[in-house]
Amino acid sequence: MAGIPSAGEESVPLPHPCPEPMSALSAPTRSSLTRPSVGLLFNPTTPEVMADGADLVEHLSVNPGQMVHDLGDHSPVGERFAFPAPLLEALANLRQDKPLNAHSFSLSLPSASPLDEALAGAITEVGERLGGFCWLSEHLNVIIPPQGVERHSEGGLALPVAYNEETLTLLRHKLTQLRQITGLPILLENPALLTPLQELEMEEPTFLNHLYRSGHCGVLLDLHNLLVSERNGGMAMERYLEQLDPAAVAEVHLAGGEEIYGVYTDSHSQLTPAAVWTVAEAFLPHCPNLKAISFEYNDTYFACIGSAGVRSELERMHRLADRCTQAHRTALAAPYPIAASPC
Repeated sequence: MAGIPSAGEESVPLPHPCPEPMSALSAPTRSSLTRPSVGLLFNPTTPEVMADGADLVEHLSVNPGQMVHDLGDHSPVGERFAFPAPLLEALANLRQDKPLNAHSFSLSLPSASPLDEALAGAITEVGERLGGFCWLSEHLNVIIPPQGVERHSEGGLALPVAYNEETLTLLRHKLTQLRQITGLPILLENPALLTPLQELEMEEPTFLNHLYRSGHCGVLLDLHNLLVSERNGGMAMERYLEQLDPAAVAEVHLAGGEEIYGVYTDSHSQLTPAAVWTVAEAFLPHCPNLKAISFEYNDTYFACIGSAGVRSELERMHRLADRCTQAHRTALAAPYPIAASPC
């Protein structure tokens, strides 16, 4: 379909996110990585899910901000960061030999303020204490105002980004810094918009394509975020995926949400909606660099979703990943067919 980057367009291949650990991303019965791995974003209920279905979880993602306490530059104990040893030990034991990805919501890369290098260093230390991250993903949102009392004063709301050349320049510089500090490949996640953005210099998928093709980052494609944006007046999911370079996508997030006072939210309160599964099954086989598919749910909704619900989601994700295997064995020259049957 029109809008998909053609095979002739120049792109920079995404470096293999984690050459050594990524070889373990496949299920124990597989001798080599032949498809994307399936996993969860860690939360306090993850051990219960894994107790009944550890074989369904091939990797874990973790928010490193939950593994370190930021006490601020004026910390009463002198050190800005504290690392909760019991929590880190518990996650390390749960992880065992499973690959681990960092999924941050702390760095506010599009903010006008400089990169918080100390926080980036703390995220790196969390990874070292846990045995190493394969890559670091961050949200494409502004969460830190430029003139907070503390260096890391969060605004309490993930604000959208102005997609223009100025922001591209700012992000390229910060992404380079971040990779130098962490030593990790970086992915940026598309945001969930609660209101449409007007008069932008470029559309979001074009913006992400620029960052990928210049070699600065890959994309963590959150398909539920696309549904949130569409339902709140933003770009249609199909149109978005027609414009996004499939080669940029290294990880995909699935989740579910709910409508609150007329606004559809990314609350991670439900299983993945049918509309998201439809685009996932059509688009993912066209992503040659896809390494992981992760399910996100908020632990406060676990009583509603249930361990059985999470396991059923993981089982369907495995079936989707298996369909992507054949796509990874051949060069897909055809564009993404949104109307085609899944895989």
